[in-house]
Amino acid sequence: GKTENGIDGLSWGWFGSMTGQGDFKNLVNEEPEELSNALDEIPIRGEVQQRDFDAFVEHFQKAFLQKNHKGGIATASRLLAMKRPDIFVCLSSANKRGLCDALGVPFSTVDISNYWESIIIPIQLSPWWLHELPEGPLERRIWYNRAALLDYIYYDPSSKKGAKQ
Repeated sequence: GKTENGIDGLSWGWFGSMTGQGDFKNLVNEEPEELSNALDEIPIRGEVQQRDFDAFVEHFQKAFLQKNHKGGIATASRLLAMKRPDIFVCLSSANKRGLCDALGVPFSTVDISNYWESIIIPIQLSPWWLHELPEGPLERRIWYNRAALLDYIYYDPSSKKGAKQ
């Protein structure tokens, strides 16, 4: 993110680099309508259903129809996690193996088409997910963002594409 220009002086490096996905970067800057439509399918509050996710995927994929590089699971899940950190986790090359191993999912099979079944459902069936809302303010804040925090827990920079082993 350090080599990319931010918007109005705000760096987006904390949300990952967009240099590897030039078509996504261009869509955001030049043709954001379909990406916006995709995000609008996910309710800002309350329950998120698989049909909401499926509608998101339909718009997301439509945004890339005329592009050379299609948006993948990392790009889609990053957008979803920024909108609803209580439901979605960003799935990238740096956390995919660890997270999939923890959920008992073969990491090489997960993509945007099965992200809901492979990642979201197992997360929501886990005991820590089903734990009741804590009482303390900090604990509640963490609890409300617990899905997105899995990225931090399973993030392994040595597993990023192109990382030196």
